[in-house]
Amino acid sequence: MRRAPALGLLAFLIACGDGNQGPQAPDGSNLGWSGPQRIGQAAGAGGMQVALDAQGTGVAVWQEPSGTLAATLGSTGTWSPAERLDGETAPRALDAAGSGFFHLAWRGVDGAAAAILARRFVPGQGWTAPVRVSQGGQTDSFLDDASRPDVAVAPDGSAFVAWRQIAGGDHRIWAARHTLAGWDAPDLLATATGNASGVQVAVDGVGNATCAWLAFDGTAVTLRAARFTPAGGWRPEEDLDRHVGLGDMSHAPAVAMAGTAEAFVVVPTAAFRLPRGELMAYRTSGGAWEPPAQIAELTPAAPGTSFQVALDADASGAATVAWLLSGTGPNDLWANRYVRGSGWGMPRRLETRTTNAYTPAVAAAEGGAWVVWLQAETPQGGVELNRVWSSVFTGAAWSAPMAINTDERAQPPDLDATMGGRALAAWSQGPFQNETPWANRFGATP
Repeated sequence: MRRAPALGLLAFLIACGDGNQGPQAPDGSNLGWSGPQRIGQAAGAGGMQVALDAQGTGVAVWQEPSGTLAATLGSTGTWSPAERLDGETAPRALDAAGSGFFHLAWRGVDGAAAAILARRFVPGQGWTAPVRVSQGGQTDSFLDDASRPDVAVAPDGSAFVAWRQIAGGDHRIWAARHTLAGWDAPDLLATATGNASGVQVAVDGVGNATCAWLAFDGTAVTLRAARFTPAGGWRPEEDLDRHVGLGDMSHAPAVAMAGTAEAFVVVPTAAFRLPRGELMAYRTSGGAWEPPAQIAELTPAAPGTSFQVALDADASGAATVAWLLSGTGPNDLWANRYVRGSGWGMPRRLETRTTNAYTPAVAAAEGGAWVVWLQAETPQGGVELNRVWSSVFTGAAWSAPMAINTDERAQPPDLDATMGGRALAAWSQGPFQNETPWANRFGATP
């Protein structure tokens, strides 16, 4: 049986490690991570996904050797017992709505076909049965080769799932919309020639959606996007950027929406194989896309490559992006913010440790922002024990980094935030193949 969270040891490490006294607001008050809490008892957990709605209720979903499990968080901070959803262990995409509905999508098996499946959590009823979202007959020689779904949910409970699926000899991008009537038939978004990958989808408060992805046509890598309006449906795809040559298409674009029809797309230029790994941001307020902004410029004195980009935005028009920068030393964690009327600020390094940072996640709400990531506890080259760290933007400044899990090896965290200064982080931790799911709630108002 695992030991209880070592809160005393955690407090000691926060006070002594790196000279930081834990996160504080500009007025010197403490910020509100409540403390790590184990939310499941079985072992071998991984692939944590978490979502939080406007009332402060949440859902965590993860995979174990026996299949996929979920637990729900009540507004009082109490977690339900873990519930086994099915026997599949495929990675999943999860998002929440303000009305308490949670949508989950994954690549599953429907008969002999690999298909995109989805289910939702309904308050007072629990999880619905899985529904097939992708259609058959869209592929060539590969039977329903649908994969890599992403999901976004609007405040009214409507949802979008986007994925890639073979059609016409190439991997294309598809999307489907969920309303009170159920799932609509999927739409083909990527009609241009080229293999597409790395699709991400986001939705604003009134149901406008944006998808972005990368495509390679044998000559160039193109960053493309498609936009949806409730009145007009999906518009034709648009080219946001294009560079000749084969890029590293593992650098998927990050997508977020802020105010009505206001969208952001951020992608490392490593996806285009340019000489240096800058970070480019593309924005639209509903009309034409603005010229790209270079938001993580590198210099000869600070060479490296930007990668593992995380992005979120809120209704105030503020967007926050976090990413890793690799150079001659360990991976560093950086962030930048967009404020409506002011534009992008200067990039800032969020941690100053001499060990590697990994896998950032970002959440934004009401002008505040949260970032969580893994940080190695030993220097590069040693046996790295990764812990979960966090920094919070309080509306004026970033807090000092703070470890928010117990002193155990952790796997990549996920994060969500909502109104009232509430955030929820979840991860798994423990010895290899014996990890258990954990979470930490943030309750202070940024």
